[in-house]
Amino acid sequence: SQRKVKGVLFDIGGVVTSSPFPAIFELERECGVERGSIGRIAGREDSAFSRLERSEITYDEFCDQFETELKVLPKQIPAKEFLTRIIRGTSQISEPMLNCIRHLRKHGLKVAAVTNNVYGDTSAQEVDKIISQQLHPLFDAFIESRKEKINKPNPKIFQIACDAIGLDPSEVVMLDDIGKNLKGAASLGIKTIRVDTREIGKAIHELEQLTQLNLSSPISKL
Repeated sequence: SQRKVKGVLFDIGGVVTSSPFPAIFELERECGVERGSIGRIAGREDSAFSRLERSEITYDEFCDQFETELKVLPKQIPAKEFLTRIIRGTSQISEPMLNCIRHLRKHGLKVAAVTNNVYGDTSAQEVDKIISQQLHPLFDAFIESRKEKINKPNPKIFQIACDAIGLDPSEVVMLDDIGKNLKGAASLGIKTIRVDTREIGKAIHELEQLTQLNLSSPISKL
C-alpha cells in the first residue's frame, strides 16, 4: 500500500523562487556562446561551481577556477557576473508556491527546503538576507548545500532533510526543476515531481493528487 504523504521537500530556485536559467541563457546570448554551454560546465559534479555549493573552495578560489574552466568557450566570461546573474535571477518569490506551502502547513504536513546554494560576495549576501528572512519562516527545516557541504543530487542531502523533519523518505515528496536532482531523491524512495517554472500550477496540481489536499485556493497568510 502507498504510504501517506506526511512531508514535502522543496527546491528553492526554479520552484519557490524564479529560475536562474533565463538569466544564464541571457548571459550566454550576450557573450555569443552556445545556449546551455555555461550551464553544462557549471553543472558538472567536479566543477568550481559545484565545489562552491559544497563549500569546498572559497568565493575567490571559485572565481579563479571557474574562469579557467570557462576558457574552452570562445569568449571570456567573468565568474562574478555568472554568480550575480544567478542570484538576481532567483530573487522573485512564487506566490502560488507560497500559498501551497501555507496550505500544507495548515494541514499539518512538514515542509523543508533543500537547496544548492553558495556563499558569494557581499552583494550576494544582501539578496541572500532578504530571501532568507522571507523564506526561512515558511519551512520546518532549511537544508543548504553550503552548510551541509553536500549538494544535490547526492542522496545524503535528501536523507538529512527527511531526518530534520522526522519522516521516512517513503512518506515524503520532493519538488525540483532539475531531473538529475529528483533521481537522487527517488533513489531513497522519495516520490518526485518535476517542476516546470513556467507552469507552476501543473506541479501544484500533481502535489494535490499525491496529498489529496486542495493546495491552490487562496489562503490568508500564516
